[in-house]
Amino acid sequence: MKKQIYNDTFWFEIIITDKKKHYPYQIPTRAEAICHIEPDIAYLYIKTKTHRVLVHECIHIAQALLRHKGIKTGYKNTEVLAYVTDWIYNEVLKILEK
Repeated sequence: MKKQIYNDTFWFEIIITDKKKHYPYQIPTRAEAICHIEPDIAYLYIKTKTHRVLVHECIHIAQALLRHKGIKTGYKNTEVLAYVTDWIYNEVLKILEK
């Protein structure tokens, strides 16, 4: 599987795969999932499809997406991170449930 999520609002793309051949970076042997983030694209390799693993990686991607757009998150501004993580997580689930 190799699918993509693109958001016109953020101009950010996420490539999701469960095949090593579609992930352009080295994958540690024990990795359940891993993401590599570039300025306007994130690559997400998923080996273990559990909610715990997916949420963990979605938070990394959400933080990168917000940084890319210049939106700061932190102790006093967590709501935007929560919404973006939720959106990414639901989009990933839609792809994985097909």
